[in-house]
Amino acid sequence: MELRQITEKIFVSPQVAPEDVATLKADGFTTLICNRPDTENPELLQAAALQQPSNRIGICL
Repeated sequence: MELRQITEKIFVSPQVAPEDVATLKADGFTTLICNRPDTENPELLQAAALQQPSNRIGICL
């Protein structure tokens, strides 16, 4: 996953996959914003697929 820093606290990246969430948490991220409409993604990359791993490790989605 390629992260690009926009400001001191804001980063952007291409599509985040559920398996990326643990890495983001380990890197200190606390919030994940999914801006891509679900209709543009297969079910495995939709917001609902990111919700479960995010909740499990304490990242706000």
